Amino acid sequence: MRWISRNEDPSSSTVHFFTSHFFTALSDGPEAVSSWTAKKNINIFERKLIFIPINEHLHWSLCVVVNCDKIKKIKGESSNLDE
Repeated sequence: MRWISRNEDPSSSTVHFFTSHFFTALSDGPEAVSSWTAKKNINIFERKLIFIPINEHLHWSLCVVVNCDKIKKIKGESSNLDE
């Protein structure tokens, strides 16, 4: 992970790493983690990669969200997967 982040400044980095506790807290709902990046003034939707380590029942997984910067939320429009 250090190689991927290359010691970049967190505020201008194109990647973001959450701790393994993030997924556990996310299980309680998005409100439980909404302040995690807000406190640090980080917009995860400007990142190209987001890494979320998951530990459930003594099994590790890694969720990688790719091209978050391409996700757009347009109020009043339904999502179109063909775009």
